[in-house]
Parts: sequence; structure tokens; C-alpha cells
Amino acid sequence: MVEQKDKIIFPEDAPVEYREDIKGWVYDGHYYGKDERAARWAGSTHSRCVACGEAAVKCYTLCPCCSEKRHKDRYAKMPSRRLTQADEMVYSHTHDEWIPTEDIDEYCELHGCSEKDLMLETTKPVMWSDVIFNSIEDVCRQDWPEDVEPPADIEKAFDELTKVVNACRDHPAWWTHGGESVEPLDEDD
Repeated sequence: MVEQKDKIIFPEDAPVEYREDIKGWVYDGHYYGKDERAARWAGSTHSRCVACGEAAVKCYTLCPCCSEKRHKDRYAKMPSRRLTQADEMVYSHTHDEWIPTEDIDEYCELHGCSEKDLMLETTKPVMWSDVIFNSIEDVCRQDWPEDVEPPADIEKAFDELTKVVNACRDHPAWWTHGGESVEPLDEDD
């Protein structure tokens, strides 16, 4: 393979060649037929940012600066509110982490940042009661032939699992984005 480490190579600069003997575009020994664009894409490391024209890793349409700006703009447009005691978890857009609300101050201290730096978003719990299944058939039956019954041991284990899940119905199974930015507390609060 052609060595391209630490180089920025745009598709228009990719080291491809058109070979007359095989009537097609070639990059690194791979034949792309009449598809010059595919050969150049294969030979590139970066593309042009659609917003500013600077280098963007070729799988992305935006460079890191424009991507960060877009992310901050989207966050700024979210409706916002203060946290309440009902809020148990928040999501940090800058750190890509879910943080229990009771741990925000400790998290900021540990990471040397302020609450505002975290770009926090409210979250919504997905409760075990929302994870609906009542029998092994609800989970697996679609893949089984109609005339096949699960072994008794599996049905018994599934019944036990169902009892455990039912006992946890008032606890969050996981969290999803809440769609509201968190108004940071003022230092005086």
C-alpha cells in the first residue's frame, strides 16, 4: 500500500493513474475501471470541508473547527432549563459522557473544568417498565418454527429473568437525550 501516514492528500491530488493497457483507473494496484472518482477517493486521506474548504478527514464533511462550531450552535439553539431534584443524570456534549447530577461538581473538579464547559443536556430515563416482554415467545418466537417449543429449562430461566426485570421496573434501564440544555448554576448560587 502507498505510504500516506501524516500526509494530507485530497482526492484531486491522489496518486492514481489511468492505464491504457487495461483501460481504467488504478490506485495502489487496485483497478477502478472508468470510475476515476472512486480511485481518487481511495487514494486520498482527506476531503474538503463543505463549510470552509479546509482539510476534513475523508469520512467527514466538516473539518474539526467547523464541526465544533456547528455542535456549539446546535447546543445553543436547544431550549434550556435549570436542573431540578427530579433530574438524576445529564449528558456532557464536550466530554461525551453521562454524569449523575449529584456528581457534577466532583466531575468538574476531577477534569479541571466548569459546569458551563461541559455543555450539559438533560436526559430522560428509559424505565424497565418500558422494556416490554412477557414471555420467551416475545423475544425469540419470530425466529422459531411454529411447531418447535423451547426446552423447559429455557422457559424456566426466562420466567426467572422476567421476575427480576419486573422487580426493577421502577429503576432506569438506561438514559436517552432529553433535548434541553442545562443552565449552569451561577457561582453565587
